[in-house]
Amino acid sequence: LWSLSGSVVTLVTQWSLWSLSGHCGHSPVPSPFILDEFKRKYSNEDTLGVALPHFWEHFDREGWSLWYCQYRYPEELSQTFMSCNLITGMFQRLDKLRKNAFASVILFGSDHDSSISGVWLLRGQELAFTLCPDWQVDYE
Repeated sequence: LWSLSGSVVTLVTQWSLWSLSGHCGHSPVPSPFILDEFKRKYSNEDTLGVALPHFWEHFDREGWSLWYCQYRYPEELSQTFMSCNLITGMFQRLDKLRKNAFASVILFGSDHDSSISGVWLLRGQELAFTLCPDWQVDYE
């Protein structure tokens, strides 16, 4: 249900069927960019004046990649509180990525007229998760 584009990659998935791979189970090549350091600056200091300059000064283009995401079916978004729950649920299901990923996802608009998009920072040059081969199967 999300489109992530970086190197012309599109991801269509259901959250409960995400298969976490790649970065969660192995030790990636060392990188001079320290994600926890950036997260501390982002959480505790001015975003525009401190955190973003720190990010661009230390960002390792070889060891990390940036991805844009957008919810593919904004016409299905009705109440904004439900859309916020959708975003929160996605982050809860992706908790295993917290040491190798950072995201800022935002709900834009109002009830019955909204969209969700964001930016992801991922360790490596590929998505940290892949589609489950049977993602269209309805699980009960």
